Amino acid sequence: MSNKPCIECRDAGIRVSGWKSEKESKNGNKYNSYSFKIEKRYYDADSEEYKETRYFKPEELLKLKELITVAYDRRLKLEQSERTSK
Repeated sequence: MSNKPCIECRDAGIRVSGWKSEKESKNGNKYNSYSFKIEKRYYDADSEEYKETRYFKPEELLKLKELITVAYDRRLKLEQSERTSK
């Protein structure tokens, strides 16, 4: 897995990042696998620092859903372009 995500969607402090890694099946066939990380960045006034969390408020869930949908669509496009370039 690469250190830099191949997919990244951000809005209102919420970020969905996706990494691609090449895997090999038991019979030796190679394929790409994707994994995703979802996080929120916020400013903590008490410590005067930016922090990250994986917890979301109910009013943030629709934005999170939108970002996940965008990340999913981007993954599909990546897979499609990989198939057509072979």
